[in-house]
Amino acid sequence: MKRILALFVAVLLLVLEIPPETQAAETPRGSVVEAMIQRPKDPWPRGKGHVVLAIPGSREDFKAYHEPGGSFSPAFGSFGVSIWVTDDKGRLITTGDSLSLTQIEQRFVWPDKPSWPKRPDVPGLQTRTPYYDAVWTSIGEGRWQLHLRAKGRNRPELVVRSVGPAGAPMTSLHWFDDGRLYVNDRWTLAFSPKPVEAEVVPPESNDPKRAKVDPS
Repeated sequence: MKRILALFVAVLLLVLEIPPETQAAETPRGSVVEAMIQRPKDPWPRGKGHVVLAIPGSREDFKAYHEPGGSFSPAFGSFGVSIWVTDDKGRLITTGDSLSLTQIEQRFVWPDKPSWPKRPDVPGLQTRTPYYDAVWTSIGEGRWQLHLRAKGRNRPELVVRSVGPAGAPMTSLHWFDDGRLYVNDRWTLAFSPKPVEAEVVPPESNDPKRAKVDPS
């Protein structure tokens, strides 16, 4: 895990778009296992309970991966999006990956009303926890939408990082002028509303390279 990007939000609508030419990559599982041994107290992915989300008949590089708690990878060998919860001082309370399965309700959900333009005839995946509710929904081949709603006074953080249900090394992060995030020169993330704050965080939190980012 070379770096992560933490985005601080209250209610978030995230749209993730994958270009058609994206190719699946081999999972660097050995590197992740080695890093987990070196930093066992870090908030690592759950690593089990995968659900594959895809339009029936779609190619492998359009199949997304989801784990209990709401963690998500848009394709095999891509990157991870996970949900963390902090207090008002920024101290980590929990992550979607570390929540007990008894604290998580997960089910498929269908739109409660017709949408325009018409979306694929596949259900979304809803996650409910004591800290937040999240729904990942397909809005087209290679396009995914997250609706995230916080509960209580704690602050949710949307974390974009190399590890995830089907992650791979993260090589680049770029902000567009319109507030979109470009990941690994392949994937585009759009946010509504814009994040309150963004921060690039190296693997160790006391790393001097830790830096705030203006998402506006």
